[in-house]
Amino acid sequence: AAPGEKQPQAEASAGAAGAAGGSGVTAVVGMLAKTVAGLQDAMGSAYTRMSGSLQQSLSMMEQMNDCMEHYVQAGITISAAITPPAPASARGTNGGDGLALPAVRITVRNAIKLPVSKILFSLSLSAAHTADAGPVPLLLQ
Repeated sequence: AAPGEKQPQAEASAGAAGAAGGSGVTAVVGMLAKTVAGLQDAMGSAYTRMSGSLQQSLSMMEQMNDCMEHYVQAGITISAAITPPAPASARGTNGGDGLALPAVRITVRNAIKLPVSKILFSLSLSAAHTADAGPVPLLLQ
């Protein structure tokens, strides 16, 4: 009977040690879970702050771009002058066909310190709105 009694005591002590070991593992897992949750919260708030900072930077860049565009547009002036053809008695011929042509002068000026590297200029000409109007004569100088 004594050996039978010792076996339950040995099993009981092994069970108590297993339970104690199990609660230790549970405690470590619980602490790790809390640490991971804390890290997730810290990373989440860091990403939220970084996102807000990037949005502010983007907004500032867009505002600076708008400001520079306005500055450049305000500093560029375009002017045009049309000089009618000289009277028939005072003129020679402007072209090889003897036509008297008006002169058009278009001036683009950059009054700012920043160089403007590309300007696209478009000019459209049309004849008078009559049925017998021919092609528009054009001489470039």
